[in-house]
Formats: sequence, structure tokens, C-alpha cells
Amino acid sequence: MRVRSFAGAAVAAALVVPLQLGAAPATPAEVTQAAAPVQQARAAATSLRVITYNIRFGEFGLANLASDIRKTGASIAVLQEVDNRTASGGVHQAKNLARRLGWHVAYDANSRKSFGWRGNAVISKYPIVATNRFTLPQPEGTERRGLMIARVKVGTKKLNVWVTHLQPGRGRLMQARAVRDRIGTPRCATVLGGDFNAGPEQQEHNVLDTHLVDLWKAVGTGDGDTNKRGTARIDFLYTRRVTKVSSWVAPLRHSDHRAVIGNVRVASANSC
Repeated sequence: MRVRSFAGAAVAAALVVPLQLGAAPATPAEVTQAAAPVQQARAAATSLRVITYNIRFGEFGLANLASDIRKTGASIAVLQEVDNRTASGGVHQAKNLARRLGWHVAYDANSRKSFGWRGNAVISKYPIVATNRFTLPQPEGTERRGLMIARVKVGTKKLNVWVTHLQPGRGRLMQARAVRDRIGTPRCATVLGGDFNAGPEQQEHNVLDTHLVDLWKAVGTGDGDTNKRGTARIDFLYTRRVTKVSSWVAPLRHSDHRAVIGNVRVASANSC
């Protein structure tokens, strides 16, 4: 898996700092806070709602998708199947959604489609202060897939938000291993969202479970199925070094996927 810079249209001006992976050691103040009573730690933690949502190329309308995201109450959205100036609309969909919501945006162009690009995005109510993009292993004859990290600054705290979309067939396990190896064992607050095209019983999730926690499995309610028919769970939020609060699946109307919603808390001691 190689590191790559963004190709195609420019992203928002906030995305100017390449992200160097790995968190600095905790400062004495952070260590002191981590050792404080539980009540104090909770008071110091920042609550966040994150969603992962495959938007199916914006087929059902960007205004409708923006409304979907707004209705969830999320402040960070991890998106897949996001087009940039393709025949499916001729607009930069990630920027368009971010503008409708008044949010920040990071886009990862993965593959050429109809004189444009298709890829993944992170849009956030809070500033995105750094990003990096990586190409996943690509078996011959398959679509190029990527992994992106966006560092989001929420007040005085920062967390790493990752997004990916794995192959529906051949090469998926190899890509899952590449995602695991790139993220490693997180040393600070981390969320990974994506369409993994694999159910929880499949080997790809055994791989990802090595260093990360399936949020819905840990604290979820409802059936968890994420395809439109409600028969399969293929979209996931994974976390590490956050307090897991709750998770559920929202049957939003404007995609062939449902959105996975997660509530987490980020403590100062786990800030990136």
C-alpha cells in the first residue's frame, strides 16, 4: 500500500497539512487527568456523534442526502461512493454536501469515472486540520480503492477519522489487512467508518478486530443491518481509545444503504 496525494479537484483550504501518523506521548497534564476520578474524566470528555453512510453517487439528490445527515444529529460524517464531477451530476458531491451543512470537507479520489472521480469523504462540523491518503492493494481488473485519514479538531481535542470502501469480491481480504496494518494499534482517539462489503462473520472483520472495536457490536441496539432491504450488515464504525456510548442503524431514505450512527466520548488523555 502506497501513500498518495490527492489527484483531481482541489479540496477545502483547511486541508493543507499532511498528517504524520502516530501520536505524541502523553504529557504530564494528560497523565494526571487520566488518573482523575471517573466523574471528572467524564466531565472533561467531549461527546461526538459520527455516522458512516454510503451515498450511492448522490443518485437520490444531494439536498436529500444533506437532510438525511442533518436529521441524524451527527457532527462528523464518513461517506462512501462520493463522486466528483462525473456524469452522475457534474458536481463535487463532497464539497456540495459540506457547503449545504456549513461543514469542512476532505475528499479521497480513488478511481476515474466518466471524466471525473469516485471516492470517499469525511465531512465535519469541526475543522479538519490534517489529512493523508493511501492506495489499497488492487487485484488486476478491479477498481482502485483507498484509505483516508482526517484529523478533526474538536475544541482542544483531536481525533483521527478514517474512511474506506473495500472491494465487493476478489482482493477484499488483502485490502482489510492493509487497512489494519496502516492504522496499526491506535495511540489516540480513532474512528474508522466504511462500506466493507463483508458481513461480521467474514474474515475481513476478524482482521480488523485485531486493533479496533466494532462499535455496533459493542454497544449497538436494533438489528444492525445496513443494506436497504435490511438483510445484511456490511457498513461498520470501528473505534479505539474513545468511550463507546451507543450505536444504531438509521433507515435513511436516500441511498441503497442505511447509515450507522455512533455516539462516543473523547477524553483529553486520548487526544491525538
